[in-house]
Amino acid sequence: VQGVVSTALVRVQISPSAQTQPNRLRFLLSEKQPRGPLRRWYNSCNGFKQMKSILEKIKQIKWADRRVFLVIAIVILVFLMMDFNNRMVRSLKLEKQEQQLISRVAALEQTKQQLLADIAYANSDRAVEEWAREEAKLINEGDIPIVVRPQTGAAAAATPAPPAETEALSHLEIWKQLFWGD
Repeated sequence: VQGVVSTALVRVQISPSAQTQPNRLRFLLSEKQPRGPLRRWYNSCNGFKQMKSILEKIKQIKWADRRVFLVIAIVILVFLMMDFNNRMVRSLKLEKQEQQLISRVAALEQTKQQLLADIAYANSDRAVEEWAREEAKLINEGDIPIVVRPQTGAAAAATPAPPAETEALSHLEIWKQLFWGD
């Protein structure tokens, strides 16, 4: 049986599938909350009803009481803005520290790469041979050592004499020497 229900303002048509499943549409006519997928839709409609009741309660409040609520709301907004400002300052400081740490990490990575290259060179045969010849004064088999000896009869280099100390002259004495040549 298919039926049409109409009123002066609303016209609702009930489909044949709804007539076989009466539980799904029963919540429209009752105050019970539906179950299943229609719960979210019902809750949003119920939220509109609550909003209307809150607005009606606000309209019933006297003007003097409204001013008190307005002042309280402004004070709360000021505190929220102050908190937001503090969070922004803290965020900027943290971003600056992050950039500093990123640059420091990059510098440390570069230092690490340089040290790894130095370690690789120090472990190479070329570095060992260079150290043995220059620092330890060792030679390979088949090399002819040359030893440079200082000359025995050579005169020692003369050390220069320290410069003579000069007196500090006052400004008046300097001007006298310039004009009269003492």
